[in-house]
Amino acid sequence: MATGDNIWINNGDLSCTDEKTLPPFERATIESMEQYGYPDTQLVNNNPQYLRLAKKKGLAPHMQPFAKKLLGVLDTTGGITLADKACRFSLHKAKRLGVQFVLDQTAGKVISIVQDSAGRASGISTVDGKTHQAALTIAACGGWTPSLIPELDGCAETTARCVVIFKLPEDLRERFSPSRFPAWSFKITDGAETGLYGFPVDENGLLKIGYRGTKYTNPKVQSDGHSELFL
Repeated sequence: MATGDNIWINNGDLSCTDEKTLPPFERATIESMEQYGYPDTQLVNNNPQYLRLAKKKGLAPHMQPFAKKLLGVLDTTGGITLADKACRFSLHKAKRLGVQFVLDQTAGKVISIVQDSAGRASGISTVDGKTHQAALTIAACGGWTPSLIPELDGCAETTARCVVIFKLPEDLRERFSPSRFPAWSFKITDGAETGLYGFPVDENGLLKIGYRGTKYTNPKVQSDGHSELFL
């Protein structure tokens, strides 16, 4: 990773539907963005005024990027974050600010939250058998947080991702590059059984499409014997 690498690309986020009118959520978004001082950032792709604005912003190809025309709203404040580079950048900044990291698979793997006599979190214990005391303990483990704090089961849980990744040939990569293709979603608010999303091609020629609806979970009994962690 070099200092000139992008970690965020402002190529817009297109929310699409196969209906003839925009869903209430999209209409409310347009109204609220205008109300709070962000006019002309939500561009409806069948509106001549917004099509002209998109061309002016260099986003004309992003308004109708598919072979089939779909009604949609392009959020011009949106785009894509390159997750791997964003994580590396965050690690770099944190180290420069004095944060100490333990990334070893044994010494750095937390197995439990340590509590004091009053039942307050006072640190962590790791796989190597050591205990690390702390004035403040923060568990930022995403969907796996209940494995350390069982009481949070149901508030944070993991589900299986349904993703397809295409390796594009060289002659198609420009067509689906961020300069011509947005991040997108299709019927994303239409219920538990619907919702697709995707991204432009990355620097390795990979294009990702995912399913956003209800997905598989694999419940496991937690350390308290009652709660279930979904893995």
